[in-house]
Amino acid sequence: MGAKWKAAFAMILFSVAVCAGFGMWKYQAIDKKEERVWHHELASAADPTLGTDSVPEDFMVDGNFTSHLPLVIIDTGGEEIVNYKYYDKKTDAMLYPEGIDVYTQIQISVIDNKNSVNHIGDLPGITSSGKIKVRGNHSALLPKHQYRIKLLNEAGEKSGKPLLGMDTSDDWILNGTQVDRSYLRTYLAMNLMGEMQPYTPDLRYCEVIIKNGGTYRYDGLYMMMEPIERGEGRVEISRYSPGAVSIPYLLKRDRYDASAVSIPTYLDNFPEKRKSWELEWENDAVVSAVYPKEDKITKQSIQKISEEISELEKALYSDDWLEFIQYRQMIDMESFCDYFIINEYLTSYDAGLHSTYFYKDIGGKIKMGPVWDFDGALDNGSHFLTDYNYIVMKQRPWFERMIQDPVFVNKLCERYGALRKNILSDEYVEKVSTEALIFLGNAVKRDISRWGEEYEKNPLDDLTEKGTGLSVQRVRSDTDGEVQRLIDFASLHASYMDQHIHEIYVPWEGKQWRSNSLAVLLILSFFVSIILVQRTRDGLR
Repeated sequence: MGAKWKAAFAMILFSVAVCAGFGMWKYQAIDKKEERVWHHELASAADPTLGTDSVPEDFMVDGNFTSHLPLVIIDTGGEEIVNYKYYDKKTDAMLYPEGIDVYTQIQISVIDNKNSVNHIGDLPGITSSGKIKVRGNHSALLPKHQYRIKLLNEAGEKSGKPLLGMDTSDDWILNGTQVDRSYLRTYLAMNLMGEMQPYTPDLRYCEVIIKNGGTYRYDGLYMMMEPIERGEGRVEISRYSPGAVSIPYLLKRDRYDASAVSIPTYLDNFPEKRKSWELEWENDAVVSAVYPKEDKITKQSIQKISEEISELEKALYSDDWLEFIQYRQMIDMESFCDYFIINEYLTSYDAGLHSTYFYKDIGGKIKMGPVWDFDGALDNGSHFLTDYNYIVMKQRPWFERMIQDPVFVNKLCERYGALRKNILSDEYVEKVSTEALIFLGNAVKRDISRWGEEYEKNPLDDLTEKGTGLSVQRVRSDTDGEVQRLIDFASLHASYMDQHIHEIYVPWEGKQWRSNSLAVLLILSFFVSIILVQRTRDGLR
């Protein structure tokens, strides 16, 4: 037997084994959650009718202010929290000016009583020095800002705290959800994915108060969130050692950031191949390092990481089938399936291009995630209506090539079918959404009384549908109606996915086959494996 046919036979056995294993994955129950607790479940005994349903016109409150949600009090010492972010047209990115300390020094206090009755005048459970800055891209231009907070000790050094029952860290985000009138999109997305995958950022609702001397200004309903970073309780990969042969890393694909450490990859430099493949995405994003950090990473490490990512991309975009399927050995396919599914289910279509994270530990494979940025999900785009009867993630970098692999598509469809029976079922999503809205109670009303005029200025209500030319009004001021719209849209899009997700498979379009006979054998081996799997399943029933 010649070397070519030995290789073919080996590939057949490999394909049968892999496909059989993937096929049986469907019968692995997904009834056990990751260690994930939704805030509305954690504080289920709280009374959401506590406190007033509005705040004074000047937004000033006193020590008697009461909420069933935790209170986060930020004392700026009389200083204004300046928004230094600005839009740079050249890079199409929100940037901070160089040479300026964009942080404001603060004292932060957290009141989170066990009985879920919280007053500004109560003794804080946690206090800390720290610093705060305005964060975000589009959100940085909105009146209700998002913030990044760094906790510090008296000496000005990093000092972690377990805020609102989450894992200890010195780094936190306050997400104001201004563009999401349901107040639920990010909460829903992070918790659903948190039940599917570890390392998904945790979050808790809270109300934010800005203290200035002896006065208190109500700033609204927020979510305290874990940012995406390496660390215990976050993305738990090994510590970086510059001299090591293998490098752990956490990377991000997003719009250009002048302050980030860019990681050049194969996809940055092949416009002709992108054109020949008729790719449907524009490469306005770059890969950068989240970990190792800028002040630690060496040029040699940047080169090593670049070579690893480029090796994956060269395989994925190869014209040779046997080279193409090598990508399977480089990635954790389950994480890629989950990332595809959650972002497609929620129609979060920045994913894959922007706010896209992936990581690799020493000796491990490249894993997709954690997920991030869901304000525009579930038909909440600022300038467009989301088409429910289309699957967009199949057009994203890397995924656009993976859908030409029957092994990947088979596993993706099996995983989606299993998730639809529980975590992503219409019944479960409606249940947690409805419960969460009830849980927020008067806090939503107070937030609307604080920011209602700004919300009314948000030009997202009236959009024109391209297909029919009809004007579509999306309810924004009625939170109950917006939550119902969210639930309905998720169900509508999921119904389309149920019927069409298997159709994302695109037969291989590579230019080179090592052997026509080998190609036929590989295809036959795939279908033989499916038959074997089916017979095995029938025997288990």
